[in-house]
Formats: sequence, structure tokens, C-alpha cells
Amino acid sequence: MDTTDTEASPLRALLHRWFVEYNPTYLFSAALVLAGLTLVSCDVAHEDALAGIGLTGVAELYALALIGGAALLVRLGQRRAGVMVGLLAALYQCDLTMHTETCAFLGELGWALALGWAALFHVKLRLLARALDLRPSRTALAVPSVGALVVALAPHALRSIAAPDRAPVTALLVFTVGVGALWTPRAIESAVGYDYRGRRAIRGTWILFAVGALAHVAYWGLALHVDLLALVPVAILLATRWATRERAVWLASCAALATALVDPALLPVISAMVAVVLALRALRAPDVRAPVATATAGSPAPYRGAPPEPTAETRDENRGPTFAPSAPPAMARLLAGAVASVHVSAWTTLAAGGVWRPHVLWLDVLVVLVIAVLAVRLRRAEPVAPIVGLGVHLAITTGWLTMPRAAGEWGAWSIAIGFAVLGGSLAASWWIAREGERETAAG
Repeated sequence: MDTTDTEASPLRALLHRWFVEYNPTYLFSAALVLAGLTLVSCDVAHEDALAGIGLTGVAELYALALIGGAALLVRLGQRRAGVMVGLLAALYQCDLTMHTETCAFLGELGWALALGWAALFHVKLRLLARALDLRPSRTALAVPSVGALVVALAPHALRSIAAPDRAPVTALLVFTVGVGALWTPRAIESAVGYDYRGRRAIRGTWILFAVGALAHVAYWGLALHVDLLALVPVAILLATRWATRERAVWLASCAALATALVDPALLPVISAMVAVVLALRALRAPDVRAPVATATAGSPAPYRGAPPEPTAETRDENRGPTFAPSAPPAMARLLAGAVASVHVSAWTTLAAGGVWRPHVLWLDVLVVLVIAVLAVRLRRAEPVAPIVGLGVHLAITTGWLTMPRAAGEWGAWSIAIGFAVLGGSLAASWWIAREGERETAAG
């Protein structure tokens, strides 16, 4: 055996892995183009806004070149390098030149250019999937395409409305896209299956799209004076997608509503978002799935203890999350909360005032009827709870109930509440016992 070849094999393996399997030149090329676009844009931005359109064209042309390069590498059998170039193409999908924000200052031409960019985004998305032999589902295509449309048109819409209304509109837009991304499967199948690198690449692409979209939202806060504190309740409510218990959803909903104390103008929007989250939890609660194991080879990696190469791949790893309706008791509670939240959103929109704003009678009657139908259809008593709160608030605002003033009045209130708590506790115990007897009989 030639000792020279034996000693050179680790170095050869290292160079092959660095410059063939993990070729850094593609990343270097993308960084050079991005740096060049940034420098040229800083130079021409002081002269004419239309000059930036040409730079955007260069960026889009480079993105198309990346997609074509990914397709070529995959066809040549260099799938790993093709995926790397595909990730760079996904990065350039995020409008790194902030073209959509520039279009907002170009009037009708800007509208046309923004719509054109959104349409090209969808075309490039399909081309990228075909280049990498991927078969995305409808939701996997629709979610980023809708997000791109929002990124393209939101700057125009925000500039046309009053400054105080921009924060609620931005919160609604981000929440809508977030709900679409988190409560849909977004399945993506591969013609050759997935190994652990493929799963990381898919996850990384979604993270790139999310970070890119949030970068545009942050730019709106700076350039269009949007109060980004309105995104705090959005983040709280979207986080319920990973909540494993119903109580966590209720706590998050209350925390989101509490943020309206800082800006009461956000209460209608936050209440509407809470209603959506509660309804989604009732009708599309996430299922917990066991991870699918991937077989790996026992041979060690060439150097530095890298993870071993996979010997078997699976086609089912990226079918996305699954959803199922909640249990009947939880569904009754959640749907009742959703109806009550819709009522609060409509009520605070139609009636001006603070916490004790006047009631809208027809709206109260409507919500009572909806909750009554819900309780009858689900055969549960939980939906009736919002009616109690509504009645107490109505009695206080109309003067039927007044806050106690003297010690005797406080004592009377304390006695009445004590009796009510006792009655409610006994009723709850009786209800739980009856449900237990029903389950025993059914078993």
C-alpha cells in the first residue's frame, strides 16, 4: 500500500467536502451581487427613485440565474450543491433591494410594478420547486404568494390611510399571513425523498421567508411611522399554534387583550384576532405526531466527527402538520369565547366610549341568539357563560346595578356573591357527577 496516498486521503476528503460538496463560491457570488446592488443603490438613490427599478431588475435576473443554476446542478447529479443554490434563490425571493417600498412613491406606476413583482414571485416559486424536483401543495404555494402580495401592496395602502390607523392594519395583515402559515399543512413532497439535510433545507426556506417578511414590516415601522408595538398581541396569539393545553390558549388570549390597555384603539382588532385563534383551536387543533426515524449508516464521516450519511430516505417527512377538532367540552368553551370576542370587536367598533360604553341592543340580541343555538347544538352549558358577563355589564351601564358605597352595601354585595359562588360550585359538582355517570354508562 502506498503510504503517500494513505496520508493524503484525509486532506483530499477535506478539500472535496469543502469545495465540491459544500462549495462556498455560490455563497460568495450571492454576497458579491448583494453588496454591489447595495452600493449602487446608495449612489443612485439621491438622484432618482426610478433608477432603483433597474437595480431591482438586476436582482430579479440574478434570482432567475440562481434557479437555473440549481436546476442544472440537480440534473448533473450534484443535488447538495443544487439545494444550496436553491436556498440562495429563496433568499433573493425576499426583495432584498426593498423594491416594494420604493414602488409606494411612484403612484400608479408603482402599483403596477408592485403587482408585477408579486406575480414574478409566484412564477419564481414554481420554477424553483421544479428545479429541485419538489411537489409543493396548494397551501405551500399559496402562503408565500399571499405573503408576497401583502409585502407588495401594503406600503401603498399604509401611505393612503391616517397614521393612527396604520398600526391596526399592519397587525391584521401580519396576523392573517401568520395564521395562513401556521394553521395549514404546507406539504412539500420530493421526487427522491428527504434526508435530514432536505428537511433542514425546507425548514430553513420557511424561516428565510418569515425573516424576510418581518424585515419589510420593520421597514414600514421606520419609513411609514407604523407603531410596531401592535405586533405584540399578534406574536402572543400566533404562539398558541404550539400550545399543548387549552388553558395556555386562554391565557394567551387574555394577555393579548390586556395589551389593549396600552392602546385602546387596538381593542376591536385584538378581539377579532382572539376570536380567530379560539375558533381555530376549536376546529383545527394541532395533532401531535411521532417523528419518523431515518436510518443512518454506521460508517464514520471522513473528518471532524460530522454526522453519518443517511442510507434510507423517507417521502413522508414534509407532509406538514395535521389538525383535528377539539374534544366536545373544549370546543364548546372555545367557540363560545370566539363568539364573545366577535361581539366585543363589533361592539367596540360601533359604540364609542371607554370600558362602560353603551350597549348596541340589536348586537346584544344577536350574540345571545347565536350562543343559545351553539349551546343547543353542542348540548353543552359552557357557551352560556358570556351571556352572564354581558348581562352584568348591561345592568351596570344602565344603572340597574350600582357599585357599593357604604359598608352596609359592601356587606350586602359580599353576601350575595357568597351565595352565588356556593350555588355555582354545587351546580358544577352536580354537572361533573352527571357527566361521570354518563361516561360510565356509555363504557
